[in-house]
Order: sequence, then structure tokens, then C-alpha cells
Amino acid sequence: MKTIPPSAEQIAFSERLKTLFKKSGCRSYRHFAEEMGFDPKETLGWFRGRKDPTRGALLVLVDSFHVSIEWLVAGIGPTQTEIDKRDQRNQLALTRKLLMLTRLRPAVDVVVDLLRPTLTDLLSGRPVLAVDIHRLKGNLEFLESRIREDRETSITFDWSRR
Repeated sequence: MKTIPPSAEQIAFSERLKTLFKKSGCRSYRHFAEEMGFDPKETLGWFRGRKDPTRGALLVLVDSFHVSIEWLVAGIGPTQTEIDKRDQRNQLALTRKLLMLTRLRPAVDVVVDLLRPTLTDLLSGRPVLAVDIHRLKGNLEFLESRIREDRETSITFDWSRR
């Protein structure tokens, strides 16, 4: 009986399956199959690129390893590891941004407290002293410089799901 060599798609799928196997921490392909609830002989055919899994088996793998069906079947899109790394970068960037804003918050509060009486007078049409206007200008410049510093150290986020 002549054996048919595996296709390029089957080989590529088996490589992605091996990636999931490594991620699983299983000792052997047999152990992996048993953990997933698959027939070990059938699963060995997937790893060797000789057989294709059923739709049900694909869905179990997708659900168990939190990967997209497109990546598992065709290698399209990011792996979960790439998504996790991007999410970690975004979480770190968000944490840094929150720390910067927390640091900036006291300066904003002080400026707002200092400006409140002058702004109230201005908005109500009461006369405002030149000293108050000078103080208002100085406080606004201070706040503007803090915001400029914050912009210079701003962090960008990558929220795309590529």
C-alpha cells in the first residue's frame, strides 16, 4: 500500500499543534491526547501531518488554548502568546499613564483651588485685580508646563486585534 505524503497545510497545522503541545506542559503526545479527550492514535496522525482533526476537535483545541480558529487551521492572525504580550505591554503602559496622572493630580488640584475665586469673579462679571490676573496667568502657565511634560512622556497603546 502506497502512503500519501502530508500536504504543506497538514505540515503547517502539525507545527501549530506542536506549539500548543509545548504550551500544554504534557509529557507526551499520548498524554496530550488523553488530557484533551482525543483518541491517541488519531492525535498522533495530526502531529505527524497525516490526518486532519474533526471540527469538534478543532473547537476543543481553540477553547482549551484560547487561540483563534483562523490561526489554528490556517496560521492567519496572531497567536494567543502574541496577543498576551501586546496586552501585557498595554497594561504596563496604562499603569505608567495612571501613575503619571496620579503624580500630576495634586498639581491640577492646587491650580484649580487657586484659580476658583478668580475664575468665579471673571465669570460673574465682578472686577478682578491685576494681581489676580497675574496669578491666574502664572498658574495656567504652570499647569500648561506640567501637561506639556506629561505629553512628552506620553505612552501609546496598541489596542488593535490584528
